[in-house]
Amino acid sequence: MIGLRDRSRLLAAIAATLALYASTASAQPQPAAPAPAGATAAAPPPPAAPAGGGAAAPGADDTVPPPDAPPDADVTDGEQLVPEEPIPSPTPPEPDPAAAPPPGAPAAPAEEHEDPLHVSGYVQAEYFHNDAGNEGVDAAGRSSNLDLFRVRRGRLKVTYELEYAEFLLQIDATTAGVALRDAEATVLVPWSDTVQSRFVFGLFKTPFGYDLQYSSGSRAFPERSLLSTRFFPGERDVGVQLRGDLFDEMFVYQVAVVNGNPIGDAFFPGIDPNRFKDVVGRLGLHTEHFDFGVSGAGGEGYIAPAADDPMTMMVNEAHAEIDFGRWIFGADARFTYDVPVLGKLDVYGEFAFAQNYDRTRAGYPAVMAPPMSTDVVRRRQMAWYLAAVQNLSSFFQAAVRVEQFDPTFDGADDTITSLTVAALALPTGGVKLTLAYQFFFEPSSVANNSAWVRCQVKF
Repeated sequence: MIGLRDRSRLLAAIAATLALYASTASAQPQPAAPAPAGATAAAPPPPAAPAGGGAAAPGADDTVPPPDAPPDADVTDGEQLVPEEPIPSPTPPEPDPAAAPPPGAPAAPAEEHEDPLHVSGYVQAEYFHNDAGNEGVDAAGRSSNLDLFRVRRGRLKVTYELEYAEFLLQIDATTAGVALRDAEATVLVPWSDTVQSRFVFGLFKTPFGYDLQYSSGSRAFPERSLLSTRFFPGERDVGVQLRGDLFDEMFVYQVAVVNGNPIGDAFFPGIDPNRFKDVVGRLGLHTEHFDFGVSGAGGEGYIAPAADDPMTMMVNEAHAEIDFGRWIFGADARFTYDVPVLGKLDVYGEFAFAQNYDRTRAGYPAVMAPPMSTDVVRRRQMAWYLAAVQNLSSFFQAAVRVEQFDPTFDGADDTITSLTVAALALPTGGVKLTLAYQFFFEPSSVANNSAWVRCQVKF
């Protein structure tokens, strides 16, 4: 029989065992919470406690989340469930090592497919007024009215570039008709990789000064200066020209042999009545903000023979054909500066001194001492201008030009002075609106002021 003392000890052991079992059951892990939406599998319930009420020792089968697992990560049997990886897109094949350039070799230049054909042009439509105009027509049936709408210029230029040659053709279609303006056949001579010259054959702008060669589509003033229009009417002549540059365009040179009668010549426009040719050229210095050039020309002019006018009893105007010498020298300069707030300022000017080079009808030299004279009166001419163009933002410009022309330079009171002011608007690409007025101050009292309201579209 179990004694009382042994019985008490047995009851105490049973009570301690029950207490230990209860505490162990309360410390076991609870079933896992349901997996969030989108999980592929749910975690199974924890294993049951072993028989006999002993505490389950933690082991490899226990679910223990890693310390850095995200809050919503599904953990089952010690493995983290991750979404299925997307199928990778196919990768291009590796380049053939044999086709790759050797190390250090320069990359092959990209093939250029620039169109060799270039087409450009512009139209200048305007309302023009001149104080000297009159109603009616002249003896040739041409209108003498100078208060009218007109198309001043309608240029269309086509250029085609070859490897060592270039074709250029430009026409001018206006209300007065269609005329040829440029016809150039150019041959390029590459002296080196960076130096080349151009031989230009045909009809081109006379290479003299700055204003004469500046495009009418880019110029701020409606018309060229008196220096250009009196000495080189029409701007263009027929001949051959050599032009190019040196030291990365720091020095530019132009020299030409031409007929000597520009397309605007008063008596022989675009034709050559004598066998003599004029030589004309310009040498220029070009920098970022300053340009300077010197120009010169010389040759032989021509006056056709004339018979005596029977209506003038006291004078015999008869004379033979006359070849007379003529020359001109000039200098031009240009300066540009970016004015704060306003924009670019462009200031340029030119001076020329000549003998018998005025090729307007009023400027041709007079025959010396008829009858049957073989010489002309030597007339000296002087001309200059100074112009400034100021940008006023990207949409407006203001321009002013003052100039003088002395047709005889002999002290006579016949100098012509002119002042031109212009306001320009550039509302969008290719469009230019011009409002300009030119004042003339001449010894004669004849009114000759001009006004322009012009719209130009260029492409």
